[in-house]
Amino acid sequence: MIDLQDIRAFIKDIKIAFYSKESELDNVLRYALIKSVVHLRIIEQKLMEVIK
Repeated sequence: MIDLQDIRAFIKDIKIAFYSKESELDNVLRYALIKSVVHLRIIEQKLMEVIK
């Protein structure tokens, strides 16, 4: 079973990497990270609906 806490922690880690001032990610990688966060949030919402 998928643990929502793991998904939330993963999203948080991606956000930290994305907003880190030390990070010098190029635009393509930033775009990919944004898209992955969006998809993970959609997955999380769908999982929450299933659990309810």
